[in-house]
Amino acid sequence: MSREEDLDIDGDEDYDIGYGGEEESGLFWKMTIKPNEPTEIDQPAIPGYIVHVTNACFGVKVNQKSRSVVLVNASEDGSDPSDEAPICVLTQGNHENQQLDLLFNESATITVKGQKPSSVTLTGYLQPPVSEGDDIDPAMMEDMDEEQVMKMLKAQKRTQMALDDEEEDDEPQLIDEDDLSPPNKKQKTSESTSKSTKNGNNSPKKDKKRKETQKTPSDDKKEDKEEDKKADKKKKKDKKMQTMKGGIKYRDMKVGSGDPLKHGDKVRVYYVGQLDDKKVFDKCISGQGFEFNYGKGDVIKGWDMGIKGMKVGGKRKLVIPPKLGYGQQGSPPQIGSNATLTFTIEVKGVN
Repeated sequence: MSREEDLDIDGDEDYDIGYGGEEESGLFWKMTIKPNEPTEIDQPAIPGYIVHVTNACFGVKVNQKSRSVVLVNASEDGSDPSDEAPICVLTQGNHENQQLDLLFNESATITVKGQKPSSVTLTGYLQPPVSEGDDIDPAMMEDMDEEQVMKMLKAQKRTQMALDDEEEDDEPQLIDEDDLSPPNKKQKTSESTSKSTKNGNNSPKKDKKRKETQKTPSDDKKEDKEEDKKADKKKKKDKKMQTMKGGIKYRDMKVGSGDPLKHGDKVRVYYVGQLDDKKVFDKCISGQGFEFNYGKGDVIKGWDMGIKGMKVGGKRKLVIPPKLGYGQQGSPPQIGSNATLTFTIEVKGVN
């Protein structure tokens, strides 16, 4: 992430920066647009779902000095060039990745044109419909990964099933006439036996001892609270940040595999940057990721120092002091003077 790079503003406190991969769900969406070949956007097969495009980026092969303009045509046949509207411009070696926020619930045509245009891959997810009465804000879903969306939908389904069960319980129950008949002799005998047992065979002392040995619901609640406290203490201990040279605080959320990063490696990462108020000022969580030369000054010092020892597949949280970030000058308008920065970084690959 260079100092001059434009920063996008978004909002979320803890970000899961893993799209796709082995745990990829059916909500992940992507399509590749070839130069000068109008392509109709893929519509979801799930009724009511819409396509939410969140990123556009070059593929592995990019033409030298390519300036590719991505245009969308929402007209019925997509044949009239005057209806085309540019949504982003990608430039080889300078700006190869662009975050988007586009929703498509009907057919549209995407085209790539420009100077030596290259193929562009669009990525995003399929957004479920939000019916009236649901307490889901569509803006919240923009920063959710597929697993979070699926969990939210399952929770909705469980709530609806519980409501359905309550409605069934509220229905009047029919009483069989046989249940209204007087008890027979056997039933009377059982009732009288139980009364005699209650009054004669059980002494008050035995009843008192039995009550003392039985656990009450309050006891169970106390035990649950103690277990929750122990779990919270363990969780806090696991999340304790360590400090490295320069005052950078870090915590490894996931340890990768293979050899540690070496100076000069060309590293590809997903990342999310946050301010002290947890506001997200910059992120790259899809596509090929952000690429830079490790240890060569391509990024802020806090990054070059903070990712030391990381491996491919590793995920680390960094809290970078101002002197190793953007310092007193900041990076207006998103990053103010002497701002402490928090980054969640995941190493996706090394070349």
